[in-house]
Amino acid sequence: MQTHLLSHIKAVHTKYIIPGVTGDSAILFIPSETIFNEIIEHFPHVMAEAQSKKVWITSPNTLMALLTSMRGLLRNANVAEKATAIFSEFDAVMLDVDRLLTRSSKVEKVRDKIGNILQASLLIARRSNLIWPERVLG
Repeated sequence: MQTHLLSHIKAVHTKYIIPGVTGDSAILFIPSETIFNEIIEHFPHVMAEAQSKKVWITSPNTLMALLTSMRGLLRNANVAEKATAIFSEFDAVMLDVDRLLTRSSKVEKVRDKIGNILQASLLIARRSNLIWPERVLG
């Protein structure tokens, strides 16, 4: 029985787990609770071999629990993937905000310089008005 189980585990692993094509694990369904319980009780090394090859041995009573767990894991992986994308976008937005602040600071400096030029121009104009009083500046 042990050799037969190990050959089934190897066959399932080889046939149904294809990197880049299928999922990274497979299910080996044992249709009898009695046989499943015997495997668990008397062949723990077979279960360990199956787990190392990512072949999950199930029975009628454990199949639904396994599928529900896998669905939860896939949902969590999907949420984590979306969260990663959101954080990536947030990082990009923060870079844009930093760039905007840097550019705004440069504009503020230019505005200050233009203000200084305007003040100097007005001062020159007022002084020139003293020399040429007929010229009226607003």
